Amino acid sequence: MSETAPSAFATVPRALIAAVIGMGVAIVLGVAALAGILIHRMSSPPAAISAATTTAVSGPAASSGMPLETTLPVPSGARIASVTARQDGTLAILIEAVGREQLVIWNPDARRIVATLMLQPAP
Repeated sequence: MSETAPSAFATVPRALIAAVIGMGVAIVLGVAALAGILIHRMSSPPAAISAATTTAVSGPAASSGMPLETTLPVPSGARIASVTARQDGTLAILIEAVGREQLVIWNPDARRIVATLMLQPAP
């Protein structure tokens, strides 16, 4: 009589086979989720740009239809190096002058300077 050789799967417990199949499905679903997140983030604008745009057009002047007009004192010969929108609706403005820097926190809704920090090089 002929004897059949045992199958490779006959000696492996069914729970192990189920675990391997389950992990394979989890890997496929994880890769699909990561691809979806990547596509979503690439197709939507960055959060920093949205916050800056929202800050620039919000406030009493924008809601009344009048243009926002205010004066920010900048020392002679200085330049505005960067403007960063903060989560509280204020703007952090870095002003560079010869030999020093100044950080101004400005609230566009109230049209006023909240704080000024003079940055000087250490001696």
